[in-house]
Amino acid sequence: MQREAQGPVEGLQLATQEPLGIDQELVRKEMNQCIRRYIDTLPPPYRSAVILSEDESLTNQQIADVLGISLDTVKIRMHRARSRLKNKLATGCAFYRDERNELACAPKTRGVSSGD
Repeated sequence: MQREAQGPVEGLQLATQEPLGIDQELVRKEMNQCIRRYIDTLPPPYRSAVILSEDESLTNQQIADVLGISLDTVKIRMHRARSRLKNKLATGCAFYRDERNELACAPKTRGVSSGD
């Protein structure tokens, strides 16, 4: 079953069909590290659900079993985690399509204030 992208949070690790060049590999690594930093800011219950889903490729039922919670609780946590990530990523990242038409992001530039 193929997952449909529903925004920048879905498909945190983007699949490639061709070998990446060094520049592309560095961009991908930086993007994954950036997204990981946002995941790390989630409250622990949400963070653990996202990590088990995205990094370990567990189903919602498997996540429920691992965490000892109900399937409905997993669904709620995933929904809330994705909603928070979507907001955080929209605020901090500029998304674009690279030359291969793959999703990529860069940190948004912020104006420097006198308090910075």
